Formats: sequence, structure tokens, C-alpha cells
Amino acid sequence: MKAKISLFALVAMISLSQLGIAQENKVLSTKLQITVLNSLGNPVVGAQVSIYETEDDYLADDNVVGSVVLTDKKGRAIFKGLNPKKYYIYAREGSMDNADGNQSTDNLKQGVKNKVNVVISD
Repeated sequence: MKAKISLFALVAMISLSQLGIAQENKVLSTKLQITVLNSLGNPVVGAQVSIYETEDDYLADDNVVGSVVLTDKKGRAIFKGLNPKKYYIYAREGSMDNADGNQSTDNLKQGVKNKVNVVISD
């Protein structure tokens, strides 16, 4: 009986240690959730959102990171697999954009979903 308990304890310890190793090796993706709002604070559905790594790329509308993402019914666009750094944001829908407002993020925190609101207007 003691041998069975010892064997069970040994198997349990090995399983738990393997789980810990798997968790340490798991690479968490750095994400950016951009919520696009109109000047009244309402979410904008179907806005086109682009992000850029540098201000020069943003100003030239060149070298978009990934692809343009459309906002969902809650006005959100999510970018995944990013580097933990600052990004420049351009959002537009029809004649509205954020050219006169929030155009960049702070440095993103690695391995989490970073959240930013962007207001677009005429």
C-alpha cells in the first residue's frame, strides 16, 4: 500500500513539474485592442484601423504593421503578436478620422492585451 501511495505521489510530482515547465515555455502574445469612438463617445462599427511602428511611416501612410483591421460591433480592432513598443494609430470611417487627436500608444506591455481608445471626427 505504501508503495502505491509513493508511486502515485511521484507521478503527481512529475506531472506538476511538467505543467510548470509548459507554463514557463508558453509564449504570451502581446496584443493591442483599439476602440474607435465618435465625438459623442459611441463605438464606430466598420472603421478601418492601421498601426505603424514609426511616426515617419504613419505620416507617409507606409509600412502598415500587419493589415488594416475593421472594427467590430463594439468599435474594437485587435492586433496580435506585436512587439512591446510604441505604435502610431490611424483610424477612419467615411469622412471621420483621428488626424486631429490620439495618434499613438504608450509602449505596449509584453504578453497582455493593451487597450487604447481613439476618437474620430470630421
